[in-house]
Amino acid sequence: MVIVGLDVGYSNLKIAAGETGGVPQVLVRPAGAAPAQRLGERVGSGPAPADGIYVDVRGQRWIAAVEPGRLEGWQRPLHEDYAASPAYEALVKAGLVLADYRRIEQLVTGLPVSQAREPRRREALTRLLVGRHATDHGEVEVAAVRVVAQPVGAFVDLVWSAPDAALLERIETGTVLVLDAGYYSVDWAVIVGGELRRGASGTSLEAMSVLIDRAAALLAEQHGGRPEPQRVEAALRAGRDHVLVLGQRLPLAPVLERAAPDACGLAFEALRQALRREVSNVDLVLLTGGGARIYGEPARALFPGAVVHVAHDPVTANARGFFRHGR
Repeated sequence: MVIVGLDVGYSNLKIAAGETGGVPQVLVRPAGAAPAQRLGERVGSGPAPADGIYVDVRGQRWIAAVEPGRLEGWQRPLHEDYAASPAYEALVKAGLVLADYRRIEQLVTGLPVSQAREPRRREALTRLLVGRHATDHGEVEVAAVRVVAQPVGAFVDLVWSAPDAALLERIETGTVLVLDAGYYSVDWAVIVGGELRRGASGTSLEAMSVLIDRAAALLAEQHGGRPEPQRVEAALRAGRDHVLVLGQRLPLAPVLERAAPDACGLAFEALRQALRREVSNVDLVLLTGGGARIYGEPARALFPGAVVHVAHDPVTANARGFFRHGR
């Protein structure tokens, strides 16, 4: 049986695809998507950026899975109806192409915690994904879809890969807080003895996009110019420790450290209020998502008695967990 875990984020598109009993192939691509004419024209003979995937979206040709900075005059959607947008649909179809299977028996994907509670949103996403999808690379059929709260993916991934017995005990019998720091939202899920506590789980919109915007503003204050948030984001995605501003290679770590308290503080205040009503203590904090390491220190301060564990390759943890969930 072919299973695909598909995590469509605002910054990255993550795919974990394979067959039951096997190790999935895991892919990460940028989450830029727009009508094809918005893609900048390549000039010069330098190294070409990775090709995007061309797909049909509502009768229009789109390019997907490219760096957002390559798209001219186009603003990606950063709102709660992202999963209903043409950009999301383009990325879904690109993900199906990248999975490289003609028929997918089970596809598992996620929504932010606050949206995963709503049957209307889950059903709309299921309708989008189930069925036959025509692409430039041939038709792809999706037989069945399962929609879960996004942090559940990282939890399932940790269950499968827990490195020691002590951590596994906390997972099986304790209270686990999964903190998914994504580009648009910070999602958290509280899982007690393996059961999701919906009332204590939630979403804050103070996330990596806020932090990146603040970091770009700090760079401008300190060094002049107009550093674009997209360049900061692209540098983080590529693992670079610097960004070019007015021809200078400026280190990112200092501005991210200065920007983090503002973004993290607002998100953690919402988290604190939710946990105050529902949970007495937390035994394990699992950090996942692109901002996992940045949110690590505030999490340790907020939960001094808990073990704080950063997921292995936190960017792809949800996709890997979705794949395992499909089994």
